[in-house]
Amino acid sequence: MIKFKSRIFCNTSICRAFAERGAHVAFTWFLDHEGCLRTLAACGEQAEAVRANLSDDGAAEAVAAEVGQRDILVHSAATGALRDTLDLRPKHWQRTMDVNVRAFLVLVQKLAPGMPSGGRIMALTSAGAHGALPQYAAVGASKGA
Repeated sequence: MIKFKSRIFCNTSICRAFAERGAHVAFTWFLDHEGCLRTLAACGEQAEAVRANLSDDGAAEAVAAEVGQRDILVHSAATGALRDTLDLRPKHWQRTMDVNVRAFLVLVQKLAPGMPSGGRIMALTSAGAHGALPQYAAVGASKGA
């Protein structure tokens, strides 16, 4: 069994698995307040929640500054317009890339320098990154990036 005694920045219910192993986790949330509350309840005092719209300029930088040094970064934030490729608008594409790709880059740039030796960075993908799915062009491309 893996044992953690570190500070971790991640998103979604993955926090629970880390918290159960002794890690202090921080995660972002934006629209899903109920999901945020469930994650906090599952992690107890081992978690902190940061509300952030990662599509906004400066949001990832602000999140990194708020959560401080971490040993592990798990980027699982995802968004995207589920539309036929020909129906996607540039704003849909941009928002998807901002949250799923740019925010990850900024978080890595801000958090990696403070990570200890042995620190880890993970980016979660989805099935659409490995094959074509209907109405998944923007999300699939971003998760495959």
